[in-house]
Amino acid sequence: MPDLRLADDLSLHYEEWGDAEAPAVLLLHGFTSDLRSWAPVVEPLADEYRVVAMDLRGHGISSAPEDPAAYTMEAYAGDVHALLDALEIPLCAVVGSSFGGMIALQFA
Repeated sequence: MPDLRLADDLSLHYEEWGDAEAPAVLLLHGFTSDLRSWAPVVEPLADEYRVVAMDLRGHGISSAPEDPAAYTMEAYAGDVHALLDALEIPLCAVVGSSFGGMIALQFA
């Protein structure tokens, strides 16, 4: 189970499927959910794409900073940017469900 450490109090959990050389798709889950919410679509997408799903900060296996100020749209979008940089994904489709869609818009 891979994790990306961004700070002493912040580690982001993510998972990947498919061919690392294929076009990438990043999946962002909704509020109070985690990357498992994408289970029904991962395998079909992985047939043609590099699929990446992450647990947003404060969700799933990712850490949850204690400071409420750590939970801004800018912070979440920064996490997306950091993950894509770490995985060397310069361009991808971003799919967000509900709260994940708001983060996708902020990231864009």
